[in-house]
Amino acid sequence: MLPTLKAYGVSLDDRRAHENLLWDLYVLNKKHGNSNTIYCKIRSNFTSSFVHVPSSKGFVRMQNNARKTKWLPDMLTALGGPGNNQESLLDLLMYIGQEDDYKATWEEAVKSNGLVLPTLDGVATRAIQSTCNMNKSQMRQLRGCLKAELGSTVFSSEFKITHVLGVEHVEPTTGTYKHGKEKSTGPPI
Repeated sequence: MLPTLKAYGVSLDDRRAHENLLWDLYVLNKKHGNSNTIYCKIRSNFTSSFVHVPSSKGFVRMQNNARKTKWLPDMLTALGGPGNNQESLLDLLMYIGQEDDYKATWEEAVKSNGLVLPTLDGVATRAIQSTCNMNKSQMRQLRGCLKAELGSTVFSSEFKITHVLGVEHVEPTTGTYKHGKEKSTGPPI
């Protein structure tokens, strides 16, 4: 076990020597391959990837380090191979979202970034409003509540509904009728 370290007389117990050796390998790899990733064969048919990810406390620092070192694309390539970054990213995000240990944090991140939902067009929005027998005020309130809760608009705006359909929403008038004639009129619903 560990024949290379033994052959070069590297102490198997000195953690500082291991850290320095790893740093030297990283710098050498960066110099020759311009890559943040070190690849090595663990077994004859199994290659492992070691991606340099700088420690980053806080979102802003992580964002800066990601821009500087490009570790995220390197990590996605290490996960799925060259040319599969989008699939690797989808797999990684799905894993994080479904893993019980990370689920609450995942939901918090999704909520703070705004849940990505499709926005219904003016015709679909108007159809839902009509089917639910909602007036403008009720629809405006529902639209606002959903935006506040989900961080994204679900329904089209009143302007888009009017623009697409070319008509204003007409408030219904109610009343009591006897033999086809209006007896008394009540306020709009």
